[in-house]
Amino acid sequence: MFKTLPADEPLTVELMTAAIAATTPDTRTRKRFCTALGLLAEFAGLAANFKPLRGRYSATTPEVREVPADALIAEWFSRIPHAA
Repeated sequence: MFKTLPADEPLTVELMTAAIAATTPDTRTRKRFCTALGLLAEFAGLAANFKPLRGRYSATTPEVREVPADALIAEWFSRIPHAA
C-alpha cells in the first residue's frame, strides 16, 4: 500500500485519501489501507481520520459444514492405501 504513494511528493492527507479511494469499497484491502495509512499519518504528524472510508467489511465465517460420523470416517480411512 505504501508503494501507491508517490515517492517524489510530500506526504499529504489528500494523497493518502486518494490511495484509499483507489481500492474497492467494503473490502479487506480497503480496511488495511485505512489502518496502515492512518498510522502513517499519525507518525508523520498529520491530522487524518480514515475510519469513515473503511466501509462495512467484516470477516465472515464459512458456511456450516456437515461432518460425517466418526464410524464413516474410520471406514473410509481404512480404504485409503497408505505408502509403505
